[in-house]
Amino acid sequence: MNISRYKTYCLECKTLISDIQKSFIIDNSRPQSFCSEKCVEKFYQNEIHDFQEQEKELRREFQIFEIHSVDEDTLRNYRQESLLDPDEIWEDSNPINEKYYYLLKSYPYEDSILTNITICKMFNEKPSFIFHSFFTSSTDLINSYKLGKKVKGLEEGEKGYQKEQFVLPQEILDEIAVRKNECFAQMLVHRKETDISFETFPLYEQFIKKTLDDPDEIYEEIVDGYTIHTMFKTNFYENKAFSHYVIGMKVMNGKEEVLLPIFSFPTIDEELLAIYNQGKRIFKKAIN
Repeated sequence: MNISRYKTYCLECKTLISDIQKSFIIDNSRPQSFCSEKCVEKFYQNEIHDFQEQEKELRREFQIFEIHSVDEDTLRNYRQESLLDPDEIWEDSNPINEKYYYLLKSYPYEDSILTNITICKMFNEKPSFIFHSFFTSSTDLINSYKLGKKVKGLEEGEKGYQKEQFVLPQEILDEIAVRKNECFAQMLVHRKETDISFETFPLYEQFIKKTLDDPDEIYEEIVDGYTIHTMFKTNFYENKAFSHYVIGMKVMNGKEEVLLPIFSFPTIDEELLAIYNQGKRIFKKAIN
């Protein structure tokens, strides 16, 4: 007779988790399980409130009163980019050595810089739960969230990993920004509540290269004179099938034409396939 000696219970509601593969583990430094996203939010609701209040207190202390004219869709897109590819990551610990991460990413804004600051947990080197996220142009406020040790991002003159420099004309950068916003807005309009949640998108970043290198199908269309490629690939994450989309725009890098990915997302909604598979199909993978 097989006896399960060790059982796992939700940290919040104490429900027995019969299938550990379906549990939510959000913290490498505290690898305990939750049965649902709702229980994760409930368990951390006090800390969510604390981080919100900390921002308010710092703004009062530094007398920061900001009004930004950036539309909400653009800010939402910025938040997603900040999770996928932050400029800096700072790791800090509380008195009992639980780790918290501060993700910073900056964007040009009028005559200054607009920085997104996200406070989160990380699991397997990816953001897993967000406590708080906001934007600011205040150097004092930004520096207040550079806590603990920097685990990503190099100071000028430091050696190590640095992004490849890819210089594009401003008109191309503007067009890319427009396309990103349009793609994200389109997904918001057509996305169903039962689809993969935005909060887990960083977990699917690993599939971008696989989709680019070995897509199932590629569609091509010309939009405002630019060649847009939409490709998708069926992948598996935690033994569940999903489609991963990458939308790219062809640009010139010197004398070479390259495909620059501008937007990507995972989905389990088959109806979304028809919406994004636009233009002429130029490739379909042979089924053996």
